Amino acid sequence: SFRWRGLGRSLMRGDREKSLEAGCDGVIASGQEANAIKKLSRKLGKNLLVVTPGIRPDGHREDDQKRRVTPTEAIKAGADYLVIGRPITEPPTGTPRQAAERIISEMQSALNSIPADKR
Repeated sequence: SFRWRGLGRSLMRGDREKSLEAGCDGVIASGQEANAIKKLSRKLGKNLLVVTPGIRPDGHREDDQKRRVTPTEAIKAGADYLVIGRPITEPPTGTPRQAAERIISEMQSALNSIPADKR
């Protein structure tokens, strides 16, 4: 079973280290924090998973997301899992299926831009 810790905006380095020391398998953090979390995780010889909510493709309204990032930004920052809801269920144009296909295409392009040894 996985142990997760949600991390807020005031995430401090000590909190990240505490998550690792506590044996958490992952954290929920914005795409703006993912890069720092992954760097610390690697530095400590761990592989802390990062789940990133608040994903909004370019052109989608922000809704209530204050620290939104695009799928590309989240992937390049090191997020392992993206939480994407309203951009698919309430797309600005087209059907939910078309919105999901556009997002998947963007995600694949972002993954393809990262060298294999950095994934």
